[in-house]
Amino acid sequence: MSQNVIIAGARTPIGRLLGGLKTLSGSDLGGLAIKGALEKSGVSGDQVDYVIMGQVLTAGAGQIPARQAAHKGGIPLNVPALTINKVCLSGINAIALADQLIGAGEHEIIVAGGQESMTQAPHMLLGSREGTKYGDTKLTDHMAYDGLWDALTDQAMGGLTEQINVDQQKFTREEQDVDFTQTSTNFAFASLGNIQRSRDESHFTWVVNARYQFNDDLTGYATIARGSKPGGFDLTRLPNFNNFEYQDEKNTNYEIGLKGALFDNRLQFSSALFLTNYSNFQAAGFDGLNLITSNADLFRSKGGEIEITALPTDGLTLQFQASYVKANYISFPNGTCPPGIALPCDLSGSRLPVAPKVTLGASAEYRTALADSTEGFVRIDGNYKSGIFFLQNLDPSAYQGPRTVFNARLGFETESGFMLEAFARNMFNQKYVNFVFPAPLSSGAYVGYVADRRQVGVRGRFSF
Repeated sequence: MSQNVIIAGARTPIGRLLGGLKTLSGSDLGGLAIKGALEKSGVSGDQVDYVIMGQVLTAGAGQIPARQAAHKGGIPLNVPALTINKVCLSGINAIALADQLIGAGEHEIIVAGGQESMTQAPHMLLGSREGTKYGDTKLTDHMAYDGLWDALTDQAMGGLTEQINVDQQKFTREEQDVDFTQTSTNFAFASLGNIQRSRDESHFTWVVNARYQFNDDLTGYATIARGSKPGGFDLTRLPNFNNFEYQDEKNTNYEIGLKGALFDNRLQFSSALFLTNYSNFQAAGFDGLNLITSNADLFRSKGGEIEITALPTDGLTLQFQASYVKANYISFPNGTCPPGIALPCDLSGSRLPVAPKVTLGASAEYRTALADSTEGFVRIDGNYKSGIFFLQNLDPSAYQGPRTVFNARLGFETESGFMLEAFARNMFNQKYVNFVFPAPLSSGAYVGYVADRRQVGVRGRFSF
C-alpha cells in the first residue's frame, strides 16, 4: 500500500502586530513559504496539482487568498487553489485535506499550509451599505470579530477555553504541565520496564528592528532577535533509558537587508546578509539503530541572499534568486558516525546536513493576448543546488552532488478556465536523489527517493 509523505516544508519568521512584516499581506507571506518549500523539495511549480491554504482573516485580502499565494510562490495560474477557514486549525486542516485527496487518488502533489497577517486585518463599518441616519458609527475590528471572538457564546476564545476547562474538563495546572512517559513495548527490551520523566521550562525571547527609508524606492533594515526551541524526549525505543532527553535550543540572529523598486517598479529587488548563532542546537542523527536527537554545543549559520524581478517589456517577467549559506557545527563532540565507526564522532567544524552552500534559481515567462479572451504563454525555469549530505554523520554514501534542473512550458489559457500546454520537466534528464534515510532494520544501508527523470507531455485542464 502506498503512503503519503511530506517531502519539504518552509515558513516565514513569526512576526508581531505592526512589526517588521507589517507591509506583507497574508498571501505575500504564504507565497514566500510556498516558494521556499518548492525550492527545498526540488518540485517545480508546474508539477503541483492543487493548493490548499488556511486563512482566517480574509476581509480586504482579495479573492481566493490561497490562489494569490500560489501565484506569488511560483505556481501557474491554471492550478486550482482552495482557502480554508477553521480558525486556529485552518493550516492543519489544509494539510489533512491534502492527505485525503492524495490518498483518494485525486491528486499526486499538493501544496498545503496556512497564512495570516493580523496587522493587515481591517476595521469594518458594518451596516454602512444602508447608511447611518443619525449618531455615531461603530468600527468593528476584523481581527477580533472574525478571528478571536466566539460567535456562538459571544466571548473571547481564550475566555471560552478557560470556561470550558473550569466547568467541564476540569484539567488541573499539574495535568497541563508537560509530561512524557516512555514504556517498553519492544519484546527485545521488555525487561526494562517503564520510566516517567517531565520537563518544565520557560523562555524569554525578544526582537529589535530598525528600518530606514532612503527614498520612496529604497528601504534598508536591520534586525537582532533572540529565539528558543523547547527541549523534549526521543520517541525512538532505546535499548536503555540513558540520554533520551534533549535540552532546549537557543539562537541569536543578526540580519541586515536592502529592498527596492526602480524604473516605475519594473525592477524590484530584495537582498539580505545574516548570521545566526545557536547553543544546544537540536541535531537529529542515526546512531546505527535509532534516529535520535542530541544537542550540539555550538552551531553557526551565515550567508546572504538576493532576489530580483524584472519586467523589461509588457508581458515578459524575469526572475533571479541566489543564496549562499555556510552552516557549520562549531562544537559537537558527541555526533553520530558512519556505519562501522564506534560512537561518538566529533563533528566540530563539520557542515550541517541537507544545507547546500549555493542555491540559484532563474525563470523567464512571456504572456501575450492571442484573442479577446485567450492568453498564450511560454516559460522556462532552472535551479541549481550545490552538493549536500543527507545525514548528520556525513557518510559519503548519503551524498548528493551538485545538480541543475531545467523545466519549460508552452500553451494558452482562456478566461473561461480552459488551459492546454506542452511541458518538459527535467529537460536534460538530470539524475539526482531528493531524500535519503537509513533503511529500517538494516545497519549501514540507506533508502532514497530518486527524482523524476525527463518528462515530456501535453496537459489540459478545465476549471469551473
